[in-house]
Parts: sequence; structure tokens; C-alpha cells
Amino acid sequence: MDTFASALTGARSRGDALLGATPPTSEIGSFDTDRGSSLISPAATGLGLGMSWTRFLGEVMEHVPELQWRGGGAGSVATYHMMRNDAQVQGLFLGTTLPIRRYNWYIEPNGATARMTNALASDLNLPIRGKENKNQGRSKGRFSFQNHLRHALLALLYGHMYFEQSGEVGPDALWHLRRLGPRMPHSIQDIFVDKNGSLASIRQVGVQEKIPVDRLVAYIWEQEGGNWAGRSMLRGIYKNWLLKDTTLRVGAINIERAGGVPVITGPKGASPDDLAQLALMARQFRIGEGSGGAIPNGAELDLARAAGGEEAVNYIKLQNEEMGRGWLMMFMNLGQATTGSYALGSSLIDYVLNTQEIIANWFCDVFCEHVIEDWVDWNYGEDVDKVPKLVYVRQDDRQLAITDLVQMIDKQLITVDDELESWIREEYSMPRRDPNTPARKPITSPSGGGTGSGAGDVNSPSSTASE
Repeated sequence: MDTFASALTGARSRGDALLGATPPTSEIGSFDTDRGSSLISPAATGLGLGMSWTRFLGEVMEHVPELQWRGGGAGSVATYHMMRNDAQVQGLFLGTTLPIRRYNWYIEPNGATARMTNALASDLNLPIRGKENKNQGRSKGRFSFQNHLRHALLALLYGHMYFEQSGEVGPDALWHLRRLGPRMPHSIQDIFVDKNGSLASIRQVGVQEKIPVDRLVAYIWEQEGGNWAGRSMLRGIYKNWLLKDTTLRVGAINIERAGGVPVITGPKGASPDDLAQLALMARQFRIGEGSGGAIPNGAELDLARAAGGEEAVNYIKLQNEEMGRGWLMMFMNLGQATTGSYALGSSLIDYVLNTQEIIANWFCDVFCEHVIEDWVDWNYGEDVDKVPKLVYVRQDDRQLAITDLVQMIDKQLITVDDELESWIREEYSMPRRDPNTPARKPITSPSGGGTGSGAGDVNSPSSTASE
């Protein structure tokens, strides 16, 4: 085998085509090949400072001006910040992220040495998997994982969330992580990338010095190619939010102005000055405890109603339903949707749980590669292959329901008959019972009272099986 490998290497070094093409060791293409200089930041032109996504995202990819990414918190960042204050949007975001923040998070040794695992878990102030009961250190002056997770999940709203690593070298000669400082989306002026689309650095508003990639941890949601601004989960529901917001504003005007916009028809023979006074009265008309007014004999007051009533309410419900569908949180609409079945609730919740796991796995991948592996590189070298990793255990109502169900059976509050057993197996995705396997017979306690698994052990001589 070694002889063949040597011959293959020699043949390729001579350009021998009979043994196959030379494998690629570099890239020819570039992610900005067909866009020329549109990626070059004006401040970077001719200075070798790299390329910025500011103009590219603002002029090419996004056709809605309010959703174009611009430095300094303008454009999409400002729009998404307004959208997150909507009650439905806030419910969708918190309904997705709060359960993730409730997960139990651990450091998995993953074949790493005990010394490395213990040092990393101490820096992150997280328990080690299998040693969950070990006491953790104080929070003061330490890295807060929960605070970092809360900020990182903002990438779902803005498309991106950047952090800068900082720490100190301790008496043990190890570098210890102290902080992952959030660099909020509205504070980022430029995102610099190299010719292959890899992240190079970012620059914040009012700060000349760029933050290099080796200090950054970048959470980019739905990244495509070299797009380091990501794609917000709000992008797909922007149209529905805008329509809802407009309807709410018109409805508020209708309510404030007694159900419509006042229009006064002047009396016969009214002069221009009289009409101007009537127009001023109409513009100043508002609902209030002391509101009122009088118009000349022959004048008429009408209320021009733009929209409102039941049709406006139904229209807002429709937009909320569409936003829930776009966010994959359809179960939130079960109480107000005009269509759909409550029987689908369990299936829809299962779908949301799977979505949350995908988000949690995405977070773990970024954290492991750019926090844990950086920590290992700086302390133990880049040649170390076995490194700890971040893992989680999901905590949801279904696990609690199983516990409650078992307790109810043990306390003989319910009896597991064939119908209940079939429901349990279906509800918790268990395999169907083999028809060739006889059902377990109920157990009778020595006193003859009650049945169920809590009544005694079938193998105990003190209990008998009911025939």
C-alpha cells in the first residue's frame, strides 16, 4: 500500500493524467464573483482592509428597503426591533426560546482528560454530565452561561449575534474565560469577510479598531454562503406584521375619533372662512370626557369610517395566524383560528419541540467550535483531538406527564386496561403491543383490595394473581 501511495504521489508530481486529476488544495471561485466591487467598503478601498457586507446586503439581496442590512442599527435591525414589540411576535419568540433556556445544560467529557474537563466546566460554571450533583462555584465575576444563551438566541430575531471573548491567565498558567461580551446588532457598523466568504472581523459604531475573527463568536441564523448578517426568522412574517400594524393604527384612529374621521358639510352660503373654521373643528375632534362642539344651522357632520368592526378584528386574526404559521408555531392559533382542529394540538406541539431541538443543536455547534475549541487551543494546543462538548437534556411537560401517570397507576387511581394501554403507547410514540404476548394480569393485594402495579409483586408469595 505504501509503494502504491508513493507511486501515485510521484505520478501526480510529474503530471501523469492516467492516475487521475490532482486533488484541489485551494479555491478558484469567490462568493462575490459576479458582483464586482459592490462588496468593497468605501473605507477599505485600496487599503487592504478586506470587504464589507454593508453595501451587498443593502443593495442586492433584499428588495425591501426597510429590511436591508445597514451598519449602525439602521434598516433591518431597526425594523426587526420594532417587530419584536408586537404581542404576537413576542409570544412566538418567547414561546420558542424560553423552553430552550429551561433545558439542563452540561459539559460532556467526550473522551477528554479529567483535568481538561474540570477546568473547562469551572470556567463555564456548568455541571459535568454524570456529576450533576457536584456543587458549582459562585456567579460573581464568572462567565454566565444562561445570560450568554439568552443573548445568543437574539440571532433568531436579527439574523446575527456577535460576542467578543475576554479572560485572564490564572496562577495555574491556564487562560480562563471571564466574559463573552455581546456586540449588539445595532452597534455593528461593518462586517468584513475574505475573498472566500469567511468572516474576517467586525467594526462597531464609533470604534476604529476592528475586532478580529479569532476573538469573535458569531451566531448566524440560516447563513447562506458568505452572508454573515444571516436571515431573521422575522423576515418571512414581515408582510403580515406590517398589515396588522396598519390595521391596528387605523382602528385606533377610528376609536379615538368616535368611529371615523369627522367631515363637516357647511351650510348654504358658507364663506371660505366659515369652511376653514369647520375644517379646523373637524381636525381637532377627539373623544374625551369634556369633548363636544356646535356647528351652524344647516351644516352636517358625518364620520368617514376607513375600516373597523368585526372585519378588522378578523383581518388582524388572519395576520396573527399567518405569523404563527411562518414561525412554525401553529398551535398558538388553535384558540383563535377560524380553521383547524384541536385534535392536532399534540402533533403541532411535537413539531415545535423538534424545532426547538434544532435551534438548541445549532447553538451547541457554534458554542463547541468557537468557545470550547478556542479555549482548548489556547490552553492545550491545536493538536488535541478529544475535547469536551456542550450537551443538553430537554425538560418538557411530556416527561413530567409520564411521571405523573406512573404515580397515578402506582397509587391505584387508574387501572391500565387495553384501551388505556393503547392510548399510552400511541401518545408517547411507543411500539404497539405484540398480539401474541398476553397482557399482564392485575395484581390482588393480600387483603384482597385493589389492583395495579402498586398492589404487590407478581413474584411475591404473599400476592396471588386474579384468575
